Amino acid sequence: MTTIGRLRSIPAMTWAIMLAGLAAAGIVVVLASVADPSTTLTASFHVVSPVSGGYHGRYTIHNSASRPVSGWTVAFDLPTGTTVRSVSAARLTRHANHYQFTATNREALVAAHGDRTFDFDTKGSGTPSNCSVNRMSCAGAAMSKLSRDASPSPTRSPNRPSGPRSGQPPSRTPSRGASPSTGPTGRAVPVATADQLSAALADARSGDTITLAAGRYEGAFTTVHSGTDGGPITLTGPRTAVLSNPSGYGLHLDGASFWRLVGFTVADSAQGVVLDASSHDVLDGVEVTGTGAEGVLLRAASSDNLVTRSWIHHAGAGLTVSDGSDRDQVADNRFGPDIAAGYLAVNAGTTGGVVSGNTFDGAAVDAWVAVQGSRYTFTANTASGTALVAYRVSGCGNVWRDNRSDLGGAGEYAVQVGDRPECAADPDVVYASNTVVGATKGLTDLPVTVN
Repeated sequence: MTTIGRLRSIPAMTWAIMLAGLAAAGIVVVLASVADPSTTLTASFHVVSPVSGGYHGRYTIHNSASRPVSGWTVAFDLPTGTTVRSVSAARLTRHANHYQFTATNREALVAAHGDRTFDFDTKGSGTPSNCSVNRMSCAGAAMSKLSRDASPSPTRSPNRPSGPRSGQPPSRTPSRGASPSTGPTGRAVPVATADQLSAALADARSGDTITLAAGRYEGAFTTVHSGTDGGPITLTGPRTAVLSNPSGYGLHLDGASFWRLVGFTVADSAQGVVLDASSHDVLDGVEVTGTGAEGVLLRAASSDNLVTRSWIHHAGAGLTVSDGSDRDQVADNRFGPDIAAGYLAVNAGTTGGVVSGNTFDGAAVDAWVAVQGSRYTFTANTASGTALVAYRVSGCGNVWRDNRSDLGGAGEYAVQVGDRPECAADPDVVYASNTVVGATKGLTDLPVTVN
């Protein structure tokens, strides 16, 4: 299979977080025809304890696959006379007696062979029925599926289109024109020029869906507005919608939380997508290329974000997490080729992140991944090409499972830690499930932990 083929087979993140708002805004949403590892999820229920007038229940979501799954939605019915009063670790929507629980950003990733749980309290003693997880039976049998006739993020071709610069129309005009229409949960805002995009970002409101037409948008695009947990702001467009700013940030979220950035491209910019003090944002299927510095930068306490199914290549640096940005997840992305500095850097002062299912492809000057942060989890990543080390570590409490590295004969270890007595109380752990080839000394300079 080609590299692009492998990229297209990456598991699709559940779109349940966005579907309701998009549909209400009048936009038809169809999912990509890609492999669906969500079928590896099952969910089981049990009553934890009785509470006044009802019970405290818990669902455990289990991933039986050797790859992580990004995103889950559990739905079930309750009999008449029983209702859900409160929920933790999930977002709840209800239609009559049908309840749907969707992962929050922090709880979205289910590790390979791992579990996630959410709890709820009821009024009434009736128990759930007709349970589904990601539209499959909680026991694993297929239920009805969403339409898969087309993809929201088309071709991953690196070719750059010619199209609208500031004030000029693109090659394709959106069907609704340039004025926003209002839906029950937010506005549909079609964008066709750089000026329209700047105006939409300046006026963004909770629940809005800003849709880019194909073409090139050149300018300084920034927003300071936030969505909400139940009404995120979506900026979406095809891969042929290209944001560019040779003198600055391709797209800047400045104190802007609860955004969904879906499908478009950021190219030929000093830096790509930059988040400052912005949390609970999702970058899904975004391509970043031709940047002088980082393709994606999360800084200034930009926490609980998810970067998934995206492609960063031909860049000065890949993705950097810094300055107190905690619990960020980097899952199922492709990094490379031709990234001049590090492919991924988690800097000191950051903690609790997840790096899972990514591909690091190409030559690195030193390491593909620099790990200065603490208590990160690295699972099911693949690194290949040439590098002195796959993961160069100076943080504490980090864990590696099921990663594969090929140093191309250029380096000593996949995971190199060194002698750091400051981590004695919170050591890094490298499990035997990791593999390495092309290393002159082996997997790691730490004692390997048996799974």
